[in-house]
Amino acid sequence: MLSSFISLGDNRSDRLLGQLNKEPSDSVRLEILLELSRSFNKEGKTKEQCEDILRQALLIASSDSSFTNLSRVYNSYGVLYRNIAQYDEALKHHLKAIDYAQRANSNLLLASAYNSIGVVFRRMDNHPQATQYHLLGLKSAEAVDDTANIAVSLKGTSKI
Repeated sequence: MLSSFISLGDNRSDRLLGQLNKEPSDSVRLEILLELSRSFNKEGKTKEQCEDILRQALLIASSDSSFTNLSRVYNSYGVLYRNIAQYDEALKHHLKAIDYAQRANSNLLLASAYNSIGVVFRRMDNHPQATQYHLLGLKSAEAVDDTANIAVSLKGTSKI
């Protein structure tokens, strides 16, 4: 199990791992795993540790065949690879997130995935592509009044 792979201590990730190991519900476990992924990224855990967390999340999302959850997991994979400058891998996963977001008919998920791709292209100094994806993110975010992604879209286009 994960606790043998990662030492337990006082940080947020360690508390989440403790919850994960006790939680019987797959849907709650998925939420914990996605939050762990975000925490691991912030704390600078290794790529392998982050991939292990996301692999478990993908197993849960795949078992319930939820396009929404599959989109969320693939977008999280993309963020992981973006943060370690593996941009091709990041784009591959963000594009999968878009595919599942479209199948889920979720503008909220589309906005997040489009903006994530915009960030990747910005980091690659491909400003025309970054702008294109941030504008797609803005359109999707405005459709559902998602102010957080509207802000990300506008911030992304203003930096270009």
